[in-house]
Amino acid sequence: HWKQRKTIPVIADVSVGGWKTDTGVLAQVSILKGELIWVSVSPSDFNPEYRPDLIFTKVNTSRLISQVMTNCGIKSGVSWLPCFSVTEGGMNDISLHGIWRVRQDKNGVGAKEGWMKAETDERSKEWSDMKVPGMWGEIQPDWNGYIGDVWYRLRFKVAEKYKNVPLEFLAGAIDDTDEAWLNGEKIGETSKSTVGWWAAERHYSISDGLLKFGKEENILTIRINNNLMDAGFVGPVNIEVPMAKRYLVNHYLDTRKLRDNPYAYMRW
Repeated sequence: HWKQRKTIPVIADVSVGGWKTDTGVLAQVSILKGELIWVSVSPSDFNPEYRPDLIFTKVNTSRLISQVMTNCGIKSGVSWLPCFSVTEGGMNDISLHGIWRVRQDKNGVGAKEGWMKAETDERSKEWSDMKVPGMWGEIQPDWNGYIGDVWYRLRFKVAEKYKNVPLEFLAGAIDDTDEAWLNGEKIGETSKSTVGWWAAERHYSISDGLLKFGKEENILTIRINNNLMDAGFVGPVNIEVPMAKRYLVNHYLDTRKLRDNPYAYMRW
């Protein structure tokens, strides 16, 4: 059916208590308290742009993986068909690197005055530019040694294709502690109760309906508190799919595609 030579890795043998198909493309083995499922044929092996008829094989390969995952008790929680479409068109992290607006909060009044609110205008003269990622004392030498709160604000847009895709805010680290708001709603914080808070990755989930898409702007606000030496963002700063769900986003289908016609397989 493929009309082309393909090399596919297969399982030659499994341990006692495991099983595999005769071809070795599907297998299961026990690992500690769980099971490891091996499926060697991936939907990404089939490119319908190159051969339109391969859409049927791609969809059914996705369904195979979906059935295996469902049988393992995995619940998707969202419709994964839009995620599948995103993957076909390219799924990239949404980078938040660039110039943000910042404001020192020497008297600790920012929270009381609502600097995290969407209606706050960070384009006013009280705010200034700051590059992210980076430590504020290295980027702006006169800020070196500043102890206290600094508020960061960024306006950004997200393409329509990311709708219905599970997303989170990720920062490689924020030195020292922080709170984060998206469009005025709090999405997470890291305090001194977190082990190694000054170097811990930040993973803040974005709830459904909070992110805006297309031409609408989003406003991300981060309050960083520095209690020693310098502070700021370290490493990547993105909106992205959580690592635990990336496999699902790439391959999971809850819904049939309209072109998936089982009678097309009669020629097999």
